[in-house]
Amino acid sequence: MIIHQTQTKLVEKSVFLYARVETNHPVPNMPQTLWFEFPQNYVDQLDSSSNSMLLTLVQLGMMLGEDITVKGVVSPRLAYGLNEYQNIYHTWLPDTFHLVNIKCAQLSANNTNPSPTGVATAFSGGVDSFFTLWSHLPRNQTISPAQITHGLFVHGFDIPLTNSELYSRLLQQYEKTFSSIDLTLIPVRTNAKLFYQLRINWTLTYGAPLIATAYALSPSFRRLYIPSGFNYGEIVPNGSTPLHDHLVSSEQLEIVHHGAGTSRVEKFSTISDWSLTHDQLRVCIQPSKLDDHINCGKCNKCLSGITTLKNLNYLDLYSVFPPSKPLLVIANWILVSDMYVPYVMKIQREAFRHGKWGTGLLMTLPIFAGWIKNLAKNIFRKILSSNNVYDLKVKRYGLDEDSYFATHPIID
Repeated sequence: MIIHQTQTKLVEKSVFLYARVETNHPVPNMPQTLWFEFPQNYVDQLDSSSNSMLLTLVQLGMMLGEDITVKGVVSPRLAYGLNEYQNIYHTWLPDTFHLVNIKCAQLSANNTNPSPTGVATAFSGGVDSFFTLWSHLPRNQTISPAQITHGLFVHGFDIPLTNSELYSRLLQQYEKTFSSIDLTLIPVRTNAKLFYQLRINWTLTYGAPLIATAYALSPSFRRLYIPSGFNYGEIVPNGSTPLHDHLVSSEQLEIVHHGAGTSRVEKFSTISDWSLTHDQLRVCIQPSKLDDHINCGKCNKCLSGITTLKNLNYLDLYSVFPPSKPLLVIANWILVSDMYVPYVMKIQREAFRHGKWGTGLLMTLPIFAGWIKNLAKNIFRKILSSNNVYDLKVKRYGLDEDSYFATHPIID
């Protein structure tokens, strides 16, 4: 696989950082250009190196089993860290992630701004994001160099690029939130997910592209916080963990995985005292439509949030979920296909611990259904090849076609 030189291009009110990508063999439905889009006023803050491109695509090279040639400049520290980064993924899933060689045209720290002052955090509006943000406000974090100055809100990860209406609505809402606490929220769009869609579970690959958005603006930042989705006792193969995020730091940009020492229940309990979150919390993974609520109330993440807040007696504080009855919540738990059973079991234990015996007993039903579904999925995967599974997924779900890219061409 070849990652060509990183370039920039102004398109209307936006600026694109992009690179052309070649694979050794044709790959169906894969973009030929990786891009990151920012508002035009960030044109002088973009990084001309290939750090963001390589970091986004290293797992693709591993999946394809293709050595990677980078035509541009790469940070020596990042290049070194990617060796151990690969080892972790290969150890987790050796049949999926193969060790590959990375050859860079030039290794250089490329410090266009040797003393950046910005401290960014990835922000999605979820409990982990709000907890990391809350933890680094001046009133809670007395070490001033650790205090957050910016947030990065990415379009193209959980919100499809084709759903610009929802993203714009949320962006407007969260920009006001950040402004109210004297911080800046930066909107980012990228087609990174389109390189991985339906080929592998996005939860295994989202971390590197997320970090890459900060690399694209690395002349402005010296640190990036990645809010943790797991605590130290729950680490499983995932795109972002405290085990490997720090490995992709550079000489200029430090990557910090934050919040793994705090359980998700403790995070909910903490941010529930922050009234700003009561009409802002967004945990949904199926943001398909606009209505009075920013969460669907039916997907795995919504059900987790609803059940946890109910266990803590905080659910009534939040206006972001549609109203639901306990039995309906349990029924939806049974129907969702993407539940992580051990996490649901943990929520059940929390229900018992808080004296919610009815909820705890009823959750036995979705836990049992989840085990059956996972067993069926494993059998299904063993019978069919990866190409067969991909073709079936394309027919079943379709592709997140990048209409935004089609109307805003990068390459003449």
